[in-house]
Amino acid sequence: MSGCHQNTRPLNALLPRWADTDSELTAGGPSVDSKRGVYPGPAIHPLVQVNMNVRKWLVRRVLASDRRSGSVAASFRLRRWHALVQVLQLRGSETVLDVGGTDKSWWFVDWAGAVIRCNLDRKAEGGRVVADGRCLPFRDREFDVVFSNSVIEHINTLEGQARFAAEIQRTGRRFFVQTPNRWFPIEPHYLFPLFQFLPVSLQRWLHTHFDIGAIRKTEPFGTIRLMTKRELRRLFPNAQIVPERLGPFVKSWYVVR
Repeated sequence: MSGCHQNTRPLNALLPRWADTDSELTAGGPSVDSKRGVYPGPAIHPLVQVNMNVRKWLVRRVLASDRRSGSVAASFRLRRWHALVQVLQLRGSETVLDVGGTDKSWWFVDWAGAVIRCNLDRKAEGGRVVADGRCLPFRDREFDVVFSNSVIEHINTLEGQARFAAEIQRTGRRFFVQTPNRWFPIEPHYLFPLFQFLPVSLQRWLHTHFDIGAIRKTEPFGTIRLMTKRELRRLFPNAQIVPERLGPFVKSWYVVR
């Protein structure tokens, strides 16, 4: 057994410690009360304020992840959920590994079977394990279903994505992986046309100078490597590749087995 998998543990050994808890249905952060002695800073030009308000509205209407928000992102996630249940013919009692899922994810919130969320956030709470998706601490075929939504593209090399794909296929008897399509004209994180085709140096400059889409300029910059159908076919040779469409365009890919 390679060093990556020397510390694998059976699922039943994890459940008492990482029993799944109720998850948040919203992805909002703590609110800030500007009237409680916080210095407001210099005055903001009206045009800048209008731009900020438009951006907030756009992010809320397009990217809000609460299933009740009515946002574009929420509608796609709901469609994705129905596809997951239908394609894998799930009953609701399967054991699930959600790779990259967080406590605020609404995937599997009402699931009867055991759900383990795996991410790198050591401060998170709930039913999860701290681990890298490229080296999962689980036995082969440990889970009925391995699920991952919009995670693999955040690994910035094809080699790393190949390791991630191999771990998904190793640990699950079935799996469902979603990732944005590289050829979709709007980069889905920045909501910026053709952002994925810009040189990394220009991406970094834009990131650090402007709030774009859901990304604030104060956040650390990390290269996002969107994937093509051909690459996914190479990394998941025995899987079905299903398109998620927005009008005539393929917005995302579902990789299913």
